[in-house]
Amino acid sequence: MGIIKPAHSSIALTSSTARIEVPFIKVKIGDYVFGTPVVYANSKTRSRINKLYMQYPNFIRSLTITKINGQVNQYNLSIVYPIRPGDDPNYFEKIFSSVSDSRKITFSYGDYNVPDYTYKDEVAIMTKISSTFDPKSAIINYTVEAVSSAAIAYTCSRYFPKVNAKPSDLILDLIVDKNSHLTDLFTGLSGLTKDDIKALGLIDSSDAKVDLDGGYYNELDYIKYLVDNMIPKGTKPNQTKTSAFYVFTIHDEAENDTTEGIRNLNGPYFRVKKISQYVEHADAYTLDIGYPSANIITDFRIDDNEAYSIYFNYHEKVAPVSDYVKRLNDQGEWEDQYVPTLIAANSDDYEIHAADKIWWSKVTQYPISGSVTMKGLLRPAVLMEYLRLNVIFHGRKHVASGLYIITKQVDQIDMSGYRTTLSLTRIGGQSGDELDPWYSTGL
Repeated sequence: MGIIKPAHSSIALTSSTARIEVPFIKVKIGDYVFGTPVVYANSKTRSRINKLYMQYPNFIRSLTITKINGQVNQYNLSIVYPIRPGDDPNYFEKIFSSVSDSRKITFSYGDYNVPDYTYKDEVAIMTKISSTFDPKSAIINYTVEAVSSAAIAYTCSRYFPKVNAKPSDLILDLIVDKNSHLTDLFTGLSGLTKDDIKALGLIDSSDAKVDLDGGYYNELDYIKYLVDNMIPKGTKPNQTKTSAFYVFTIHDEAENDTTEGIRNLNGPYFRVKKISQYVEHADAYTLDIGYPSANIITDFRIDDNEAYSIYFNYHEKVAPVSDYVKRLNDQGEWEDQYVPTLIAANSDDYEIHAADKIWWSKVTQYPISGSVTMKGLLRPAVLMEYLRLNVIFHGRKHVASGLYIITKQVDQIDMSGYRTTLSLTRIGGQSGDELDPWYSTGL
C-alpha cells in the first residue's frame, strides 16, 4: 500500500477487496519469530503445516496499533505464555534480552486469504515490558509497549536560525542535508533528490514565505513547527484565516512500494499534505453508513462544534474596537491591526502569526469531526486519505454526509478478529441537491 498511488475512483471501503477477513499477526524480535504462520497455505502436507506451527508459536493475544497525524505510531502487544512441563520459563526473557541494545521489534500483519501478501511490516522500538504471573495455571502474561523507530529523532536537538522562507523549502533542505539524521530513520527517503520528492508528491510546495523563529529543536519537532506555519500562497499578512491547512504524517511501512517509475520507497517515510475544502476529490473512497453496510460498521458518531464558527462570524461582521491594536509600521507611523480576541489570547505579542491562521481555520472552517468503527482491517485506509461518507436512513441522506479526511487510525487485532476505528474531520459537505429538500431550503 502506497500513499503515492492515487485512489481508484469511488472505491467502496467496505468491499471485500478492502477488508481483511481472516487476520494473521507475526512478531519478530531479534532472531525470534512468533505469531501465526504466514506461508503454510501453499503447503501440500500436514507435517509441513505442523512444522511451521512450531516455527511460529502463537503466543499473541492481541495487538493494538495507534496512528495519529504528526505523531510516531504506538503499539501495544499482549502475549500469553503457557508453560508446559519441560518448557523454559525464561523463554521470553531471553527473547527480550537478545535485543537489549537496539530494542528493535517488527510487526507484520495481513490476511490468511492471501498469505503471500503482507499488509504491514512495521519497525518499532520497545519502550516498556511488563509481566504478570498466574502460578495456578502456569501462565505468564507480557505487555510490550513500542513506538515507531522515528522516535529516535526526538533524542537530539540542533539550532535552527530565524528566517523568512517557505517552510516546505526548509523541509526539503532538511531531507537532503547530509548532516541531518532524517534519512537514517526514514529510509524510504534516502537517496531522493528535491525533484524526486516533489514528483512523488511527498512534500506539498504550495505554501508562502513566512517569518519563522529560531531556536533549538529536534528534527521531528522542527518539521512539525514548520508545518504548523505553512499557509497557502496569496494569504495576506493581516488575514485571520487561510483557505487550506497542511498536515504532517509518518508512515512506517517497510514493504516494497513501486512508485511513479522513480524508485521504490522500501522503508519508512513522512509526508506533508495540503487539505482544502474547495477540492472535489472525485477519487475519494466511499463509505455508506446504513444499509447495506450495517453488519460491517459497528459504531458511528459525529461531534459537531459550531461555537468557534459562530463566534468568528460575529466578529467578522461587528469587529469590536477591542479587536484592533495600534502598532508602528516600517515607516514609523501608527496603524491599527486587526487581531481577534481568541487569536490574541494565543499570542504573547498580540500579533497574527502563520500558525494562528492555521489554527483559526481548523476550528472555524472544519468544526465537524467524528469516528467510525468497522469489522475488518481496511487495506486502503491511511492517514489523510479522503473518505466520502453517505449517512443514509431508509434511503435518505443525513446532513452529516460529506467529504472527510482520516486523521487517526486505531487497529485492534485479537482472537475475535480485526476492528478498525477511524477518526474523521469533515472538509466538505454534500451539495443541497444531494440531500432532502428541507436542507437546501433551511426548513
